[in-house]
Amino acid sequence: MNHFAVRQKLALLTFALIGWSCSPEPDPMPDGTSITSGTATPDQRDRFSTESETEANVRRERIRAEIAELGDHPWAGEYYFGDGLGVNVRVVLAPISGYVFDWHGCMGCYDRNWGAVREQDGELHLEFTFPNDRDGFKGCAPVLVPVHYDATHNYLAEPSELADAAPCRDYTTLARRQ
Repeated sequence: MNHFAVRQKLALLTFALIGWSCSPEPDPMPDGTSITSGTATPDQRDRFSTESETEANVRRERIRAEIAELGDHPWAGEYYFGDGLGVNVRVVLAPISGYVFDWHGCMGCYDRNWGAVREQDGELHLEFTFPNDRDGFKGCAPVLVPVHYDATHNYLAEPSELADAAPCRDYTTLARRQ
C-alpha cells in the first residue's frame, strides 16, 4: 500500500471518529441509561429534554431578576457546591419565583428540577416538578436551612447538618452563595 492510500484511510478514520464524537447524540446518563436508546424513563426524557432546559433557563432568569429587585434578602440568591469535576450543583432561589436546581458533571447534566419555595419556621421547603430521587449523582435536599455566618458568608444546609455548623466549620459540603 502506498503512502497516499495509507494517508487517505487515516484521514477517513479520523473524520469518522470526529463525526462520532461530535454527534448530536447526548451522552448516556450516569446510571447508564440513554435518552435516545430508549432505556431512559419518561421522567428522564422530560427533565433532560430541550424543552426542560429552556424552561429551567427562563425560570432561572426570572429568579435572578427577582433577586436583583429584592436587594439584601436573608436567603434569596445563587448557591453552589462541588469539586469542579463530577459534582457541580447550583441552586438559584427566590421567594416568589421559586428555585431551579442543576447538577452538572463531566458527563453533562445529571439532574435538574424546579418548583416553588415555601419558607416555614426558618426552613426552606422545596416543591419538585420531577421526582426527587437522591441516589448517586442526582437529587436535592427537600428542606434547606439558611445559615448566615457573616455578611459575606451565607450557606444552605440540610437540617441534619446543622449540628455540625459551628462558626469554625469548613463549609465546603454546604451550598455557598455566589
